[in-house]
Amino acid sequence: MGTTRVLRRLGGRIAKLAGRGDAAFEWQVWYRNAIRRRPVASVLKRHENAALLADDFSVGAYLARNPDVADVIASPGEAVFHYLEYGHAEGRDARPDHWSRSFVRLTHKVDLPEGLNARQALAQLKKSGLCPSEILLHEGDLWTSKGLNGAVLSQIFDHEYYVVAATLAGHPPAMHDRLGAIAHFCDHGLANGVAPHPEHELDHAFTAMPAPWRRSHCRLISTMWRCVCIGRGWGCGQGRMPTRARGSKCASVSIWCPR
Repeated sequence: MGTTRVLRRLGGRIAKLAGRGDAAFEWQVWYRNAIRRRPVASVLKRHENAALLADDFSVGAYLARNPDVADVIASPGEAVFHYLEYGHAEGRDARPDHWSRSFVRLTHKVDLPEGLNARQALAQLKKSGLCPSEILLHEGDLWTSKGLNGAVLSQIFDHEYYVVAATLAGHPPAMHDRLGAIAHFCDHGLANGVAPHPEHELDHAFTAMPAPWRRSHCRLISTMWRCVCIGRGWGCGQGRMPTRARGSKCASVSIWCPR
C-alpha cells in the first residue's frame, strides 16, 4: 500500500474518532482537497496506481457501466480516482467498445486515422497528452461527463430544435452547432426548462416530489428508448428534471438521477 493511501486511511480513522467523517474521507475528501492545491492531471498522475490508466481505461465507459459509482462521485476526475482506489481491484469494467472519429476530431482537435477500434483510439488520445478524465470518445461520453444520461440524450437531443426553443425562451445559445448546443443545454437550458426534443417536455412536477420519492424513482425504464437512467449526482441542480414524451405518461425518460 502506497504512502499516500496510508495517509488517506489514517485521515479517515482520525475523522471517525473525532465524529466528523466516514469512509468517504479516505478518498473523496482527500481527492477534493488535493485538487484545490494541484491540477487534476497531477493528482491522478501521482497516485500509486496511476500506471493502470495506461491500459484500456475510459472514464465514459467506467461511468456508463458502473451507475453506483456515477451516483456518488462529483466529477469525471473523481471517477478516475475511484477507479484507481477501488474500481480496478473490484474488477469493474472501464473498457470502451466504440468511438466516433468525427466527434474526437471536433472535441479534442486530434485527427486520428480511420480503421482504429475504440481501444486503439483511446491509446492514441492518451499519447497526445490528454488527461484520462478529459478523454471523450463519442457523444454519449460528453453527456456523461456533464452529469447526464448519455445513452438517452444522444438519441433524443435535437440540437436544431433546441437552438430555436432556447432562443424563444430568452436564452439564445452563442453557438448553433451540435456540440455548442449540448454545452448550452447542460449549462443553461436544462435549468431553465428548455426541452431537448420537440416531442419531449421537462416534467416540472417531478421536482415538487419529496426527495426520498425522487431518489426511489430516479431510474425510470423507458419503453420508447429501451434504456435505464444512469444518474449523475454532480449534474443535478434546482430545476433540472426528467423528460417525458408529450401526451404519453408511460414513456418517461429519465435524463438524470438526483442524489
